[in-house]
Amino acid sequence: KIHLNESASANAVQRIQAGTNGYAAQLHLYGNNVGGASYNSVASYVNGDSTPQWEITGPEASAEDQMLLHTGGSERLRITSAGSVGIGTSSPSFSNGSGLEVANATTACVRIEGNSAAHAVEIYADSSGGTIDARGTGAVLAFDIGGSEAARITNSGTVGIGTSSPTVSNGKGLVIADATAARLKLCDTTTGEGASDGVQLGHSGGIGFLFNHENEALQFGTNSTERARILSGGQIFFGKTSENIADTGVEIH
Repeated sequence: KIHLNESASANAVQRIQAGTNGYAAQLHLYGNNVGGASYNSVASYVNGDSTPQWEITGPEASAEDQMLLHTGGSERLRITSAGSVGIGTSSPSFSNGSGLEVANATTACVRIEGNSAAHAVEIYADSSGGTIDARGTGAVLAFDIGGSEAARITNSGTVGIGTSSPTVSNGKGLVIADATAARLKLCDTTTGEGASDGVQLGHSGGIGFLFNHENEALQFGTNSTERARILSGGQIFFGKTSENIADTGVEIH
């Protein structure tokens, strides 16, 4: 039981109570922080230093429901009345809802570490943009939905969708795997984004296919020049782009 009270008023400049009637054995700090003349705090000082090692306070010159943590005389962390947490910033804000904001003048970083320093993920942002970095030898970056892996990026740079072990015959690339049919689809908003729109490159039952689902041609080129074209009606042109007998090239009907 602790009881130090300079005034019976709840607006007393100094008042500490614990285990007294009406306070259910909780520790209460009261201070005139509304006007900004002083504020409540719990602090640790060493060897008579004027600056505390650490300090937990309410907001200065404000009656807002917030918690501030200081070290070395500077604010390091703040919990707002909305439940948002700011590290390195006194005003954490988000495009939607509440959360954790880490701010720094050069690089702000959040690190999540596993059973050793060699197994970690760092999310950081600097003047060039944002980065998600899987740290450690052989590290991979996996993306799960509903507890199941949906995609991953290996340490070699190969991307896998629907497989946890994407491999290619040479170099690096994109691997899409599915028990029924794996597809890569390209489409635009002008012609549509539905299941029967766009161009699809796929594999199913050992058969590979390339389909243009639109009522347009399928073009093939090399060296930045079109070399062949399949029209929507099935005609095939080599070295030419239209049905004109005067043009050089081959037509197959």
